[in-house]
Amino acid sequence: MRTDYGFARSLTTNVAVLAAFWVLLFSVSKLVDGQMMSEVVQAGALVVAGLAAVKLRARVAALFLVAMLAFTLAELTAHAIWSVRVVAGRETHLTVMAASLLGVAFGALLTRFSSRKPASERHVEVSSDGQPMIVT
Repeated sequence: MRTDYGFARSLTTNVAVLAAFWVLLFSVSKLVDGQMMSEVVQAGALVVAGLAAVKLRARVAALFLVAMLAFTLAELTAHAIWSVRVVAGRETHLTVMAASLLGVAFGALLTRFSSRKPASERHVEVSSDGQPMIVT
């Protein structure tokens, strides 16, 4: 009887990356004060944790962290342009977060289900009659 630990290892890696992100964000956020600075720190922690997720091949954690990074950067940009008081509100947060999550989800689906290889990965060979043939 063969036991496959792939799912358990993947789940553990994803949870560990997200837990490490939370600990990093919590510990660093205690050092800063102010709304704009905390969002900058959050974006930095998301970048660090996202790179760790990519390196450790924690796909679910990486997608979640990228979506949260998109949300944080969009909200930080809105706060920088229109100020914190104007943008602060439930509707704005939900709209920006939904757009970020949907954008990353659609991007992940498109890249997952695209079957065509990029041109850099295609190989061209020459047939016996001298015509180029694309071999995948």
